[in-house]
Order: sequence, then structure tokens, then C-alpha cells
Amino acid sequence: MRNVVLALTSLLLLVSSAFGITVFTTDFEAGLPAAFSGAGSVQATGGFSGLGFGSDHLRNDSAGNPAAASVLSLAGLGAHTLLNLHLDMIAWDSWDGHAGCCNPDLFNVEVDGALVFQADFRNVDGFSNPNVVVGPAVIELTPGLLADHGLNLWGDSGFRIALTGLSHSSGTATIRFFASGAGWQSGFDESWGIDNVHVETNAGGVVPEPGAWTLLGGGLMAIGSLRLRRRRR
Repeated sequence: MRNVVLALTSLLLLVSSAFGITVFTTDFEAGLPAAFSGAGSVQATGGFSGLGFGSDHLRNDSAGNPAAASVLSLAGLGAHTLLNLHLDMIAWDSWDGHAGCCNPDLFNVEVDGALVFQADFRNVDGFSNPNVVVGPAVIELTPGLLADHGLNLWGDSGFRIALTGLSHSSGTATIRFFASGAGWQSGFDESWGIDNVHVETNAGGVVPEPGAWTLLGGGLMAIGSLRLRRRRR
């Protein structure tokens, strides 16, 4: 039994060491981290507080096409081949998406100059499903969708965005968050915010084979079986 547990512990450490190595995380509750630069400032989340967002977030209401970016600069990442980025995003006020009078309104993420995510968000008239233009993204709507959470008279919408398995091996990373589009109006007409930013790498560039997960599951079942036998004796 002890040998089985030791073997499974070693396997679990191998699997966990290859995924989810946190290299940066912030919820902006302690202000703007030194790793952030560029446009934007830490502001209250208003009615989004308690809906998966904290009390504060980074808000950027810059104008232009593209608008000025909020920039996250990371160093000392160590050996890796993949990068994961998770964040909560707020589309403040009247985003017009890809249709209507003042479009498109796009939210973008770049990693080392490469566009890894671009989507147009629409909440001006109640339609809120984002249209992903670029990126292997998973987007989840947060509670309180299309309520007025406190910046202007328009309804605001919140999203949870996951960008996983991004090819990346450099020891540094420059991640830029910015708005763009010919219809981008900025200010209190439309702006964006981010919160709960979390960056991970697969340390050592190792990706476990699918069989590792099978062995781990089988081992856990074996432990359960051994425990059951002991109880029956």
C-alpha cells in the first residue's frame, strides 16, 4: 500500500509540475502592480463587486483605433512551451458589437506583438454574446449581465475569458490589452475593465502524455480497492 501511494505521489507531482505554474496573478485590490504599465487606472467595480469581481479592477477608457493599451510585462518565466491567460473582463456601457451605428467595438489581447484574442462585444440593445474574431478562447458570461453597474446610464456586461495553450517559450512576455475598431467611442460611452488576471506556464516545457492521467486514475482506484478490502477483513 505504501509503495502504491509513493508511486502515485511521484506521478501526481510530475503531472502537476507540468501544468498550471502561476507566474503572475492580481486582483488589483492592492492597487496597480508594478508589472503593469500604459493606459488605465485602478477603479471601483461598482455593482460588479461580489459577482465574481472584487471591489477594484483596472479600467481603460482610452480613445483611438487602436486605443492605448494596458500592458503587463513579465520576466524570468523559466523554461516552458505553453502559456495560459485567465481574466475577468467588463464591457462598460454601450458596446455596439459588429452591427449598428457605431461599430465595430473590439477588445484585444496581444502576447509579444501577436494578436491572440479579438472579439466584438455588444450590449447596447441587450444582445451580449461576443463574436470571437481571433483566438482559442472560452468565454463565460458572469451574473448580473446587462445591469447598470455604475458608470453611466447604459447596461454593462461581464465576462470570464480563458486563453489556454498559447504557444510561448520566451523567458519574458509582454501582454497588451486594448480596444480598437472604427466605431470605438471610449470615455463614458464605452470602456473596458479587467480583473482577476492570472498567467500560467507549463514549467520545463513538459506536457504529460495522456497515459499519465490514465495511470493516475487507475492508481487512485487501486487505493480505494485496497482500503475497501482492509475494511472487510
